Amino acid sequence: MRFFTHRPIELPMTETVLAFILGQGILGSLLHFPALAGQFTLPVLISLITPFACWGLWHLYGVSGTVPKAISQLYQEFRSAPLSWQIMSLAVVFILIASGCSVAAAVTEDARAYYMVLPKVVAASHRLVPLPLYEDFSAVGLLAEMQLAALFLLGMPGGSSRLFCWLTALAGSVILFAISRCAGLARRSQIITLAMLLTSSAAALLWGTGKTDFLPQPTGLLDITTHSEAGMTYPERTLLS
Repeated sequence: MRFFTHRPIELPMTETVLAFILGQGILGSLLHFPALAGQFTLPVLISLITPFACWGLWHLYGVSGTVPKAISQLYQEFRSAPLSWQIMSLAVVFILIASGCSVAAAVTEDARAYYMVLPKVVAASHRLVPLPLYEDFSAVGLLAEMQLAALFLLGMPGGSSRLFCWLTALAGSVILFAISRCAGLARRSQIITLAMLLTSSAAALLWGTGKTDFLPQPTGLLDITTHSEAGMTYPERTLLS
């Protein structure tokens, strides 16, 4: 994220999420090359993901000291908030966590026919080729499918890929929260914005169904943050003011 020097610097935890989403896009793009060359094998995959994993662990180690302070600040602001907004905040957090149970949901028709099939075919055949009768689907970009193919190649069960979609959606929620703060919304408005996302039909009907729609959405939100002006400042507000 340091390459986007014109944008305002976020909190360390938010910066970590932004770097995670950016890394997803870069890694997903790189995975296309061995797959198109018919070399999408486990040794090649490990050689590609190891540098990303090492850099990510190093970054997490650098920001780990800020986590207790951030949690303590959130707790103090939560305690000072009115009871109604405490309940609202807890409900939003509960929905975020409970959404992980969506990995047990039934796989939808599109996912069963293409979005979950293509990654399995790539992982099994070690190459990327269009699925018969679904050639047009491959023209919309395969960043999400290539990452799921990597999970399948690593031997992870089918549910893990849908759990990865949930984790990516959580990252997108953090970015949306940051954009709301950047726009000058108060904390209560930020929470309402997040609640609107979590209770929308797009989230309620697609979470855990095997569709990969959630994976590119945080990347789009990331683009908004990287094009923010450097002079923007965030208003000083408490968590629920």
